[in-house]
Order: sequence, then structure tokens, then C-alpha cells
Amino acid sequence: MMRNKMAILGTILTIMATGDMLFGELANKGFEETVKAPEKIYEGAEKKNFKIEKPSYLPANWILNLGTRNSRDGEYRMISDSSLAHSGDRFIYLKGRMYNSKVITVKPGDTLQITIYARDPDKKDVFCELYMYRDADEKGSTYMGTKSVDMLSPEFSTRAKAEWTKHTGSISIPEKVRGSVITDVRIVLASDTGAYFDDVELEIKKAE
Repeated sequence: MMRNKMAILGTILTIMATGDMLFGELANKGFEETVKAPEKIYEGAEKKNFKIEKPSYLPANWILNLGTRNSRDGEYRMISDSSLAHSGDRFIYLKGRMYNSKVITVKPGDTLQITIYARDPDKKDVFCELYMYRDADEKGSTYMGTKSVDMLSPEFSTRAKAEWTKHTGSISIPEKVRGSVITDVRIVLASDTGAYFDDVELEIKKAE
């Protein structure tokens, strides 16, 4: 695990040194815009023993994924309190998976650098994932799998702290996944034990 963390850190330092990163546009990256959760969210949550108050509000352009095994016994909350948020008025508590609706076009060799702010009084791990897709046909893209991204703090740890802490991780798009070229990805916030999240940033280093 430490070898993986140091490899990720080395990639991050290399990217920062080049200075040729492009800022990726994530929709509603600070969770300030909200929408009322649809009825189907509560129906799905009940099947997975997933805790969500009714009624609840979700961050606009972020999708709570209740279709994965990680969602069982999970939890989601929207907190509106500027005195507790990292910035702005709102942040979320998540035990499970939530992904951004923005589809990011990529090609093999592109490097994505993801930054989040997280906190957890129990100081458990936080991380991000990529949902990966390939072009299919006129019916749309095909899901090809998930890759995990360790989100390291300046102390080289994936563990959140009781106070807001900046975590950054990077990942390169592989040549192929299951024999197919990846053309699109989505950014996923992930916690298996529960953590608070705010302010998600994305930078992209395009392959030469």
C-alpha cells in the first residue's frame, strides 16, 4: 500500500512541476446548488438499508449511486451551515458512492488529478474512484469498470482528520481496459465508513 501511495505522490509532484495542467469543469463542485431528492431515491435506499432523511436535498449534478454493493447500510446527509463547511454554505456526509454527472472525455495516457476536502472525527480512509466508459454505438457509452484513487493528505495518508484536510490523488488512463480504449470517465466520491466532503477540484494533464 505504501508503495502505491508513494507512486501516486511521485506522479502528483511531477504534474505540479510541469505546470501544464488543465482545469476540468466539474458541475457544482462545492455542493452549493441543490435539488429535491426524487421518490425513487427513497425506494432504492430502503432496499439497501441506506439512511437518508425524507425529504432530502441532493447536490445538483451529483448522483447518489445506490446500485453498488458499497451502498448497503450506507448514509447520506446534506448539511447547510457556513460555520462548519470548508467553504460556502453546504457540504455533505457520505457513506457510500456519489458521482458527478459531468462526463469527462479522455484518451490513454491522460492524467487526472483530483483534490477534495474531507473530514471525519473517526479519522478513517477517504478516496475517490473513476467510473470508466468506452464508446459503443448510437445507443451511448458502455461502462467498463471502476478504478480507485487514493486521496493523500500532505502527510502521505489517506486517512481523514477531525478538521477539514486537503487530499489529492492522481491516476493515468490506461491503454486499454478489458480490451477496449477508455473514452470517458466520471469522478466518484467514496467512503466505506462515512466522512464529510466539500470542494472537489479536477485538473487534467493531456497525453502528448
